This record gives sequence, C-alpha cells and structure tokens, in this order.
Amino acid sequence: MFGRRGPRRFANSLAWMPALAIALSANHATAYEGAVHQQLTFVAARHYNHCVADSPLARLTPLQVRYIAKANADQADEPWWQRLFRWNYYDRSRHSAGRVLWLLETRMHNSFRDSLRRLEEAQDISRRFTSLGRLVSYLQDATTPSHVVPVFTTRWWRFSTSDRFNSFAVDVEALNGVIGNDCVDVRRTDGTFEQLLAETADRTLAAVAEPIQGMPSTWEAFWKFDKDNDDFGGYGNAGNNFGRRTTFRCTDNRKSDCVLLADDPLYAEFAQARHLDAVRATIGAIAMMQHQLLEVARQSTSRPRPALVAKVGLPRSTGQTFW
Repeated sequence: MFGRRGPRRFANSLAWMPALAIALSANHATAYEGAVHQQLTFVAARHYNHCVADSPLARLTPLQVRYIAKANADQADEPWWQRLFRWNYYDRSRHSAGRVLWLLETRMHNSFRDSLRRLEEAQDISRRFTSLGRLVSYLQDATTPSHVVPVFTTRWWRFSTSDRFNSFAVDVEALNGVIGNDCVDVRRTDGTFEQLLAETADRTLAAVAEPIQGMPSTWEAFWKFDKDNDDFGGYGNAGNNFGRRTTFRCTDNRKSDCVLLADDPLYAEFAQARHLDAVRATIGAIAMMQHQLLEVARQSTSRPRPALVAKVGLPRSTGQTFW
C-alpha cells in the first residue's frame, strides 16, 4: 500500500483513516528501543567522566546521568497515544515541514527544537538534564538507518511494525574498547546542537551508501534512498532482515546472489559503527552543554552563590564519581 512514497501516498488515499489508526497503534515512531538508548547513554556518560577528570568541565553526578538516561529511554518508549501525531524521522532535505495533510508531524526537527528550547530555559538541574536526555534521544536516533534514510517501518499488512536494526544488541564491552582514551568529542567547543544532529545523520547516510565488505552491494540493500530528498525511501533487495540470514540480488547485475548469515560479523561491524557514533554524539551533546554552563559560571563571580549554582545546573562538587 505504501510503496516507496511511504506516508504521503498513504495519507492521500480515500481510506487512510482506519488503516492509519492501526498503523499508529504499533511501535513505529521510535528508532532504538528504550533499553538500547539507556545502554548507549551509560557508555557515553562513563566515557565523558573519564575524559574530564583533569578538565575544568564538570563531571556528571550519578543523579544527573539518570535524569539523562530516563528521559532518553522514556521518550523512546512513549505509549502510542502520546506519539499519535509525532513521527520520529529525519528530514534529509532539511527544509521540508514534514507534515502530511497538516495533521501528522513526520519529522523529528520541530520536536528537537522544542527540546532545545526547554534546555535553554531550564532553571534547575532536573529540568536541564531531562531536556538534555530528550535531545540525546534524537541524536542517537540519527544513527539508525531507517529513521535517517528514512524508511517507514510499520507495515501492518505484513505484520511488521519496526526495523530489525533498532533492536540489534549493543556490545558494550566492544564499544568501551573502541573508544579507549579518545576524548576528541569532549574537547570540541564549536558548533550547535542542530549541527551535531545534522553531522550525525550525515554519517549514517554515508554508512548506508558504503559497500558491504567483500560484496557487490551497498547497505542500500536494506534501506534504499528515494531520489527525492524530502520523501521516504523503502526497503531494498534484502528487505527488513538486518541481523537475519538473507539472500538478495547484488547490484552488479550478476546472476549470483549476495548472502548474509544469522550472526554474521558484517552485521555486528555495521551495528557497532552506528552504536559508536551514537555514543560519540551523546558525549558531544553532554560536553556542549557543560561548556555552556562553564562559560556562564566564568562570566559570573569567581565563586558563584549557591542559588546561582542551582539555577545553572552545575553540581556543587566536581569531584563526584559517576558510579
């Protein structure tokens, strides 16, 4: 029913309302599951604290980390009626309003800006770090191919309600090993949150366009771009089978097919790269906010009054450990 035009064609059909109610009741509006968001956030927070040990930037307290992680996971796990009119897809064109029949907000950008406004207006620690958690949720979602290409993931007529990449297991140990002592994301002081979102999405788009190692095919076999940047793409020759054993037509017009196996290391390598980018985007967002808070403190008195400390959200002691 949707074809490659996704929700636009669906919304313009005469019988769209009954089917839309069914589709929206499914778990399609989120990318990563809440548990995955939480794992990625904890890895990022631990690494951030490691990197700022000898830095003027404030460390995250255990409570602050949990504000971020809770808001992040809660946003991903919102009940369907709360996301009835808000879909969480990235807009590749970066200028489209992303509305269908003036009713459904199909793109994440307006909600992202709302969360950014709340962060800027926050007057206490809980609201500040909760707003940061919501921003982080969008940044992490920008590393999921189906939400950046984007591909409409709910196909209720095929009994499919989500993209299989989004539930692919996070290898926390491998992520920690890859990050190591690389603190470049903490040291960055330029840019904005919106630039961070765009850069993260651009890396995901580039990854989808890259060849599958050793095969005459790109990852577009799973998520295929539409020629129009402001429209939805679709699943490619491999379909919604990331992580599964699958055989699909290669892109070099050979008679032989491309093959990926269940638990294939190529799946794990691709997913780890995207999870690593989600962690780095999260670290960058935390550091960006902490740099802003540090600048606020520097512009005030050398020893801010307790009321000011509470207002800008700075911890009273920077010597606390993450755990």
